[in-house]
Amino acid sequence: VTGVQTCALPISHKLAQNFLNGLPVVVSSCHALERVIRETGAGTVFKAGYDDAAAQAIVDLAEEPRRVVAAAAARTAAESGQFSWPQMRADLLACYGKLACAD
Repeated sequence: VTGVQTCALPISHKLAQNFLNGLPVVVSSCHALERVIRETGAGTVFKAGYDDAAAQAIVDLAEEPRRVVAAAAARTAAESGQFSWPQMRADLLACYGKLACAD
């Protein structure tokens, strides 16, 4: 839907799987992914389209203290249930419902 913000797309199931395994993630600045990482602290975000920024984000996250903090945040995010498959299913259905009703 062009020009209309009807919903924020739910995050990918793979991101949630990383959280469930306590793995921090590196994501591009896609709005939905960036929002999740900013809210949870479960990884780091790089500016989309910039290979050097992606590489630096990986290097930065590989540093022991930051990785440990992000991994703990990922586990906390998973334990909240917000990123469980049933919750993501409900989010997807709600999003599709809004899109179906948009003009």
